[in-house]
Amino acid sequence: MRTAGRSVVATHSATMHRASLIAALVTMVVWGANFTATKVVLAEMSVASFLFLRFLWMPMLGFAALAWIYRGRWREAIPLRADWPRFIACGLIGHTVHVGIVTWGINLSTAFSSALVLTSGPIFTLLILAALGGRKAAPAAGRGYRGGVFRHSAVFVGQICRRSGQGRPG
Repeated sequence: MRTAGRSVVATHSATMHRASLIAALVTMVVWGANFTATKVVLAEMSVASFLFLRFLWMPMLGFAALAWIYRGRWREAIPLRADWPRFIACGLIGHTVHVGIVTWGINLSTAFSSALVLTSGPIFTLLILAALGGRKAAPAAGRGYRGGVFRHSAVFVGQICRRSGQGRPG
């Protein structure tokens, strides 16, 4: 079926591509603003109170999102019983420990420094995999990671120089 010179499939694909791009941009803006917003909220309440409210609301919002996405097909959203221990472990370690440490870090540091440390996670993951003899990165990915290490290092050095009163390095 064709409409105005374009197939319905191509139109749907272009619409999905555009929607995906918009979703990615919104996610980036919200994620980026999260550090500053968290820092503002932590000026008004304790870290423990913030984490309690976050851990109270996030599961409810997650279940609401699942109910909306899987409306009428709720069984598809429930993981297999054999996978439950992994989901629980990932939730306790990945969410509780990770979010707790990041929130305490934001409270003790600047929002910028916390965001910078958190975005360096993939670099450390690659370094750990390389040290453990894990899967090697493709040459292009390796160049990208080296560029990331260089950019992060430059920002860290700049922060250290700025805080020590020396201005720019060099």
